[in-house]
Amino acid sequence: LDDSLSRGLIWASLWDSTRDGELAASDYVTIALNALAGETDIATVTITVMQIDTAIWSYASDANREKLREQAANAFEKFLDNAAAGSDHQLQYAKSFADFAYTPAQFEKIKAILNGSINGLTVDADLRWFVFICGVKRGIFNAADIETEAAKDLTAHGKQYAALAHAALPTAEAKAAAFKAITTDNLSNTIHAYTCRGFNLAIHRELLVPFVDKYFQSILEVWETKGFEIAEATATLLFPAWVISEETVKKAEHWLEVTGKDASHAMRRTVAEGRDSMTRSLKARAADK
Repeated sequence: LDDSLSRGLIWASLWDSTRDGELAASDYVTIALNALAGETDIATVTITVMQIDTAIWSYASDANREKLREQAANAFEKFLDNAAAGSDHQLQYAKSFADFAYTPAQFEKIKAILNGSINGLTVDADLRWFVFICGVKRGIFNAADIETEAAKDLTAHGKQYAALAHAALPTAEAKAAAFKAITTDNLSNTIHAYTCRGFNLAIHRELLVPFVDKYFQSILEVWETKGFEIAEATATLLFPAWVISEETVKKAEHWLEVTGKDASHAMRRTVAEGRDSMTRSLKARAADK
């Protein structure tokens, strides 16, 4: 189809079917990756990449997820290699590739992007931090590397990204430190939000399992003792969205019915929306056989 609007309607229909559990997430990912090869509209590309990510981590069954991760990583590597130098597509596919990188060889390519080895790709501060953090959450870079990177960017954004990176380290110790800082330290609103983002990553699902109970035990106190923006960000950004299970849904329902039955409307809405989103994910996963 030459008309981007018509293509957009088809993309939207496919995604709605996936979210509703009518189209298997594995089928959506395959269809989307095949169609992206010829997609010229950069806005559509950007949105579809985000939806592929959600399909893999939220809607795909456990049995199919690793296969889909590798499939997506290989596709985005190919798209990056074939993108016109200096184009918007090259920039988007550089980010997509880094965020989906799966194999040791692809991890080395993350380093190549940071070293400026991709012809035509301008690696500004934001892209550098994005790609670097993709490496951090995969264990390619460690805490010392984060400090080295932070020393190159002493801006406010640099400090925010460094906080995100430390929380994104794939260790139990890093997650525990981040959770403690988020719930008890007096962080600025931005550092708090960036730390939350680094803590709660889909790729770290197993590391996040021990924090499900801690989330439901702590959010009421945070809401009552911290400012509204910090409290709202904690309740929203720390919700155990990636520990997708019937058990997590039941814990959310218990909080709504017991622990948080008298909590503020805003807080209860946040938890209820997280529960509803997870219920939808479970339905979609059941369809991905």
